[in-house]
Amino acid sequence: MTSVLLEDYSRKLVLRVPETVNFIKVDSEMVSDLEGSMSEQSVNAKGIALADASDRVAMMANSSRVKVLALLSVSDRDLYSLLAETRLSKNALVNHLSQLIASGMARRASRGSYTITPEGRRMVDAMARLYSESAIRVDEERRMFRSLYSGSGGYEMSGNKTVSNRALYQPCWVSYNGAMAGCLTALGVECGPVDVGGWSGYAFLVNVEKGRASPAGPTAHGAWPEIVKGTELLGYELIHWFEDIPYPSAGEKPSPQDVERAGRLFDKVRRDIDEHDRPVVLWGLYAPEYGIVNGYDGNSYLVSTFRGAIGQPEGPVLYYDLRAPGCLDMYSFGRRKKISRKEAVDEALARAARFAQGEVDVMPGFVSGPGAITEFADILASGSKQALDYMGVSYPVQCFAESRWMCVRFTQSLAKESKGRRREELEEASRGYAKEAKLGQDLAALFPFGLEGELSAESCRRGTALLRDARLVEEENVKHLKASL
Repeated sequence: MTSVLLEDYSRKLVLRVPETVNFIKVDSEMVSDLEGSMSEQSVNAKGIALADASDRVAMMANSSRVKVLALLSVSDRDLYSLLAETRLSKNALVNHLSQLIASGMARRASRGSYTITPEGRRMVDAMARLYSESAIRVDEERRMFRSLYSGSGGYEMSGNKTVSNRALYQPCWVSYNGAMAGCLTALGVECGPVDVGGWSGYAFLVNVEKGRASPAGPTAHGAWPEIVKGTELLGYELIHWFEDIPYPSAGEKPSPQDVERAGRLFDKVRRDIDEHDRPVVLWGLYAPEYGIVNGYDGNSYLVSTFRGAIGQPEGPVLYYDLRAPGCLDMYSFGRRKKISRKEAVDEALARAARFAQGEVDVMPGFVSGPGAITEFADILASGSKQALDYMGVSYPVQCFAESRWMCVRFTQSLAKESKGRRREELEEASRGYAKEAKLGQDLAALFPFGLEGELSAESCRRGTALLRDARLVEEENVKHLKASL
């Protein structure tokens, strides 16, 4: 991380604020780079000189001040929230806020509330961009992903319980869809991953990291509240709990504090299962993927995950043995919901059109919508060893191919129950997505999933061409989705 709180880019690979942060010292080279990146942005109407930019960067070397600014970059905070989240004394916090305000990076939004200024946000974005382009950070992240996918100690727990209707993970690349479909099926809802992907809008969202191939794209976005809302159209209220700190918080092994956090999560899952006798969806089971918890035995989760779907052993998972970069994340199921079919279809199509267009909360360093397809094509075309990583190519490609077929089937199903102009537009969208799905299938065949593999010049050239064709088709699909509203 840089001295602007930058968490590893993973599942939610986004700008977050962990309790414990590792900082990289701001040395003269970083200051020089920041001066260059800020010179065109900051030396504007405010007339900030380059020397002043150096002073600002030096000021941001204070980790507590950086943490305050990073928190404000997420949302406005009042003094008491900042005290709780930074764990600073009141005098120290007021001093840091005063310096940020004096430097023009923060301001008082209202009485007792503070907000980041455009100047402060440029500082956060500049440092985030420098770190995201760092070769050291890229290598660290790649090692982390390989470790997490290949896979401490804690306190003993007793007791056991398995839910009455066990849920079975349904195979798919985007694990949220497979885990949710498995749980909803166990709860009596007739659905599969296509239904979850379609009604939630997830299938229509294409999202990639800028400038390099990364497995983070399918989950590193801010569309989760909308996805949850869409999933509820299938008939159950979703109760979402998360702790916005990666697990492990630093490195590849959990710290004692991490184990305590995992224990609290385990207690929460156990209570939910004891009280409601329903499965739970959990992030980080065996890998940075969603899976299903059907119960517990002592200090372990009883699970159904992607491993069982591909014939691998699937034993109990110790409560502290999670692979959850980005955050600890849990979904449980509440009351049944009565849904108007017409209203549900209208809402789902509107969400699909927005997601397909890329009209979502895009995280720093990422791009969504048709532009994401072009970005991925440009990355493949670059041939850059730093930008290209086999897993970073192969995983998003499989997700892309799968999601295109989901779009085909979902638009087909809605077309059959629609009439007039809507039916015509959905039929056109379905035919368009079928073309795009074929391109995705060819793309997936070029880059079979693996942690490591060869990215030949020829495969990258062919992949680039397929993606550029897919971008053109996707633009037409978006038009048909919008016309169906």
